[in-house]
Amino acid sequence: MNSDFRTWYSELPKSEYRKKRQEIIDGCRITRAVFYNWLSGATPVPCCHYHTINTIAGITLFRLKL
Repeated sequence: MNSDFRTWYSELPKSEYRKKRQEIIDGCRITRAVFYNWLSGATPVPCCHYHTINTIAGITLFRLKL
């Protein structure tokens, strides 16, 4: 489920890693540990954070399934 997120993050220019990570941490109000748990797939990204991450990424990484 988090594979699109991981792919997007890994394809960022190295100069963008910290900035995007911090934007997601601040926007979702999470810790760095939670961010890396989401990134690794250890825990799923809760759907309440999909919009925030999609907005920061500028693309649709997560879709709500109805």
